[in-house]
Amino acid sequence: MECGRPLRQDRLVGGSNAPVAKWPWQVSVYKFGRQICGGSLISESWVVSAAHCFLFPDTLIPIPPEQFTVVVGLHSQLSFMLNTEVSDGKHRIVKVSDILIHENRTNIDRGNDIALLHLAEPVNFTEYVQPICLPRANHSFPHGASCWATGWGNVQEKGESPRGLILQQLELKIVGPKECQCLYNSNGPYNITEEILPSMLCAGYKEGKRGPCQGDSGGPLVCEEQGQWFLAGITSFGHGCARRNRPGIFVNVAAFEDWIRDRVEGAAFPEQPEPIPAPLIEDSDNCTIALPDCGIAPRPGDWPWKAVIITPASKPCHGVLVAEKWVLAPGSCFLGIKNISSWHVMLPPKAQRIPILSVRFNVNFTYDYEYDLVLLELAVPVSFTEDTRAVCLPRLHHYFLPSSQCRLIQWGRGEPPLDSPSLLEAEMTSNRWCYCVRGSNVDVVPDPLENPSILCAEYHEEEKNGCWMGTRWGLLCEESGSWFLAGISKPAENCLRPRVFSPLQLRSYWIKSTALTSYMEDQLNWDFEAVSTLSLCPSKTLFGGEETLGFTSSSLGREGTGLG
Repeated sequence: MECGRPLRQDRLVGGSNAPVAKWPWQVSVYKFGRQICGGSLISESWVVSAAHCFLFPDTLIPIPPEQFTVVVGLHSQLSFMLNTEVSDGKHRIVKVSDILIHENRTNIDRGNDIALLHLAEPVNFTEYVQPICLPRANHSFPHGASCWATGWGNVQEKGESPRGLILQQLELKIVGPKECQCLYNSNGPYNITEEILPSMLCAGYKEGKRGPCQGDSGGPLVCEEQGQWFLAGITSFGHGCARRNRPGIFVNVAAFEDWIRDRVEGAAFPEQPEPIPAPLIEDSDNCTIALPDCGIAPRPGDWPWKAVIITPASKPCHGVLVAEKWVLAPGSCFLGIKNISSWHVMLPPKAQRIPILSVRFNVNFTYDYEYDLVLLELAVPVSFTEDTRAVCLPRLHHYFLPSSQCRLIQWGRGEPPLDSPSLLEAEMTSNRWCYCVRGSNVDVVPDPLENPSILCAEYHEEEKNGCWMGTRWGLLCEESGSWFLAGISKPAENCLRPRVFSPLQLRSYWIKSTALTSYMEDQLNWDFEAVSTLSLCPSKTLFGGEETLGFTSSSLGREGTGLG
């Protein structure tokens, strides 16, 4: 049977579920009965996959092959678990007799991430089980070409993300190595980048939102040429899943023609069909990075994500728009209210009213402000404009730089003071300063890339005689032109502005797993400056019931990182 030619040619236009038998070379790799990776059938007795699937974590030590089985001809993981496809003769379970891992595989640069699985017995080719064509070393996959990745991996990054039960298909664009390297060099923490090696191939979109994820490793990236499909790549790794400016990184299969030929009998390496396609886009060292779709305000204080939730017989509750169909707000606003049919959300610019479809309380909801959160699902999605859009949300390990410019935004019930807009302006303090002043253990002050338990803000203008009406507040911080909801404050204990906030990034897993389309963004600003740091905590005195600070070292600035 000829490689790379499915017997079924139907497509599911615009969908993510793959049609049955559309990708007959796709296999599912199981370890002790649990699906862990994908692979591609290249002959009756061999599967090619990613090496890291078969190594003990963070080592180069192989896992014994008897721990693995391969399922060929599979479409639905659910059907497999229920054992319904066996009677139809669609799939077959095969033991793995041997695993060959590339001898130059490394953990340092993650290069040569390729493995061959020898099946304990050959499989029969059917409508549902067929081999994929392998490219020769001189095969050219043009930059900008459309190819397809398939797998049963997570549908969102980490957290409580569900996996695809039906085989998922995703169209991706080939990204040239120069452009891929340029994108990975942009906005990295401490200028840490990923080296794109000749053994690697990049595919995806600089805008993100589409790409492989955990559980897709080892699966195929295939490209069609003159009606024949070739295995261009093997899903290897990425920075998160489908993040902006971070295309997926695959094994460049063409670079391993000789290695595969020397070990496998029966694999097909057809000549590339003519005409040889030319690159559709230029591969350049100078790339244009994609900017976030969230967090852009026409002017500070005019927040397009401001959401006011109206419920019967109670004051309005203030929250923020975090996705086209999701609003984040304090859960305590809605306790005891059972009928949501009359609830609605008002959004800028003209107080458009949208009904609420469902209410999702934080899985660990309590009255404690760290967990006092709810996500409200809107009945209809919002069309984003300059005046209506989502705020950016921080991922885990987001480090808001000391001296970052921030603003207060109303959160929950209550009326804001309107005396002076400058009273809402704030500045992020360093982790060490925050922990010192608030009496936390300075010995456990988190370094950048570690999650703090509290955030602290100081204000540009002193408070005079105004009372802040007992409202709670969100802390918005700006990075490279985009605004992030950095934290939320405790309920007020007095009339003064809040100094301590709970980092919203600590709730990022719950938010992302509930509101799948929420705008979680990587850190945009890593502009560290070498400045003096506080060697001692500031002394504290009390004035009028509130702490005031007396400095005991020469300066208070950005917290140094030792990396200049």
